[in-house]
Amino acid sequence: MREALEFSAVLRQDSRIPRAEKLAYVDTVLDLLNLTHLQDAVIGTPAAGLSLEQRKKVTIAVEVVAKPAILFCDEPTTGLDTKSALRVVKLLRRLAKTGLAVIAVRPLALEQQLT
Repeated sequence: MREALEFSAVLRQDSRIPRAEKLAYVDTVLDLLNLTHLQDAVIGTPAAGLSLEQRKKVTIAVEVVAKPAILFCDEPTTGLDTKSALRVVKLLRRLAKTGLAVIAVRPLALEQQLT
């Protein structure tokens, strides 16, 4: 997982930022998202590797290490059980509290159920 984050940070952050600073930011994101314990894990497939919740968090982390101005999440909780969805939403809230603009879209099916 760490490799995916480092790859994203090095390639997507501004080229004027030193490589060491980009890699240090990966550590910051791993800590912020409570993913440090999984940094050496193989992401895998639905049958093997990280759980769906963990893969969603890794996907979010891959975007965050790029230092975007806005984090747009299209249905970030789709396919998750209630507890996992809550943990992902709390993670997004934690990111928003750092000053990152976070936009999350909920599934249309849910929207139709609520009306």
